[in-house]
Amino acid sequence: MPATPPFWNDSPESWDTAIVGGVTLPGLARIDGLELASKWDVKEAPGTDGATESYQGYTPAPFQILLRMWEREQWVAFLELAPRFRPKPGKNAPDPVDVVHPELAVWGITRAIIRKLKPKKSDDFYDVAFDMLEYFPQPKKTAAATPNGGKTFWNALDGSPAPVGGTAGGRSGGSGPQPKPPAPSTGRLKP
Repeated sequence: MPATPPFWNDSPESWDTAIVGGVTLPGLARIDGLELASKWDVKEAPGTDGATESYQGYTPAPFQILLRMWEREQWVAFLELAPRFRPKPGKNAPDPVDVVHPELAVWGITRAIIRKLKPKKSDDFYDVAFDMLEYFPQPKKTAAATPNGGKTFWNALDGSPAPVGGTAGGRSGGSGPQPKPPAPSTGRLKP
């Protein structure tokens, strides 16, 4: 379990620092616009009050890392890091990056995708807004290959095919002959 994020007055430097892709961003870094949400399907019936809400899953959280630099050393360090955050275009999408900041740690956000970079020079500051999206891929389905190649069978026990014009998966409404049930086993089952 990760360490508990510190209280901001006890450790202000940790709340002013962000680590992205394993490197500490130079300058002052803050989190902004963090939105934690879930997907809901809301169905309203005409002429009635209220609705039926169905939970549809977790939504990856968008947020920004706002970086502000004002010293030469910060600028020089950033120039070395900048190419990491915007790789050359190619066939493959950029990989998600590890992100570390106390506000993100509160919500268990540890990886994100860099969607946009918005640099801006103003007065004596150079600001970069990192538009991020929490990396939360869908769980991989563990579907096993079916031995019948995905064909629909009328009787899954004996593997007989669905009758032509009948309904697969049930006994009602079929017009074809009913398949024979499987013969009982004559051997004894061993524990």
